[in-house]
Amino acid sequence: KEPQLSRRSRRKQLSPPRRILQPNICSCSPRSFTITLDLSNSCNINTVNPNSGIRYDPNSGIAGTDCYTEVSDNLGNLIPNGDTIPTVITSVTLIEINSAGTIINVDDQYTNVNFVTGSSFNLESISSSLSTNSSIENQLQFVPTTAVLFMIGQNANEEEVIARFMWIYSNSCDGVVIKEG
Repeated sequence: KEPQLSRRSRRKQLSPPRRILQPNICSCSPRSFTITLDLSNSCNINTVNPNSGIRYDPNSGIAGTDCYTEVSDNLGNLIPNGDTIPTVITSVTLIEINSAGTIINVDDQYTNVNFVTGSSFNLESISSSLSTNSSIENQLQFVPTTAVLFMIGQNANEEEVIARFMWIYSNSCDGVVIKEG
């Protein structure tokens, strides 16, 4: 059964770049994420750097990561040049997509929260289902190539702030792709 997106998550249609699987594929996705929020940051501050695990894709215009925010009023109308810095996050959803562009995981366990700067939470990747007893080619349903973190919150004016953070995994077997930290 394919995971269903919430009504709010469907607002933005995802169009990840097409990627071709390479003969030597590895999983670059961490098995889990611990995220600590700093709500004073904007999309101009990127603390995720491209490396051998997060790839640069010149065809997509994404340098390994992408960030987008928008602000709307309580009727859902976009507010141009609105304050995109939230004071509170009320919903977090992690979506993982495979190389065919199919959604393979939706973690929406944090849909009614009250996270502020300093709040930490854990998200589990579908790659945690990979087994060392089987080749990765037989487990491609557990190998994400794109991860999207959606957050919904409110700014100081109590307007809705929607943020999307996306990163693409290289899934290349070259170099060190997993680092602790």
